[in-house]
Amino acid sequence: MSHSAPAAPIRIAMIGDYNPAFVGHTTADDSIRHVAAAHGLGIESAWVPTPSIPVKPADAARALEPWDGLWISAGSPYASPAGALAAIRVARERGKPLIATCGGFQHVLLEHARNVLGLVGAAHAEEDPDAAMHLLWPVACPVPDRAEGAPKLSGHDRVFVREGTVLHDVLGLAEIDQEYFCNYEPNPAHRELFEQDGIQISAESEHGEVRGIERAEHPFFIGVLFQPQRSSRPEAPHPLIAAFVGASADHSRTRPSQIPAPEGRVRL
Repeated sequence: MSHSAPAAPIRIAMIGDYNPAFVGHTTADDSIRHVAAAHGLGIESAWVPTPSIPVKPADAARALEPWDGLWISAGSPYASPAGALAAIRVARERGKPLIATCGGFQHVLLEHARNVLGLVGAAHAEEDPDAAMHLLWPVACPVPDRAEGAPKLSGHDRVFVREGTVLHDVLGLAEIDQEYFCNYEPNPAHRELFEQDGIQISAESEHGEVRGIERAEHPFFIGVLFQPQRSSRPEAPHPLIAAFVGASADHSRTRPSQIPAPEGRVRL
């Protein structure tokens, strides 16, 4: 992370329905703290519940205007899937830095299909099991040796990162082990939709399943099915999260001073 520290605190919104018992949420907070401490940054972060985000695009944009970066968190099904999709649309259309992990990544694909490609019937099998078009469906190949009762895709698995992508530049590796905790993944029957109109596949599993996407013509817009926060450490902040914070720092320099600070934020 080579971004210089801005004068004002960096504001990061954690979009999701916080559950202190969910490791994917508590480690997300920790991973932001790791970056703040390692780089001497002032960061103000808060969890923004999905029902609090207006569904109409203009209203959602106003509600999220004070934030420099949006993290679409793990933890679906969301209390308001429409709220999560509205936040993703704001980031996509307004050039606001975004990282989306696990369920957040899944909803990035859903937002793209519905609002960019016009496929209003595209659905998530977890939210609409009877839909005709499942863009996201149950994990087809369970990971062996996972903990009893854990999701089908959980624990560590190998990720293959495409060269020439932003994700490859950020990680600096073509292969990396990352931690998962989910039961749903992109449906390979609709793979061609994940490389249309500005979106591209940036990471895959050993068997070619989609594990990461990005928008190259965007300041920072990366979604991954794995949860990088789970492997972040104080002495080694995860590079993907550090890159997201860096992009959010850049955005904070362009934020008009008259925009009021959001409520509920916590200084990290």
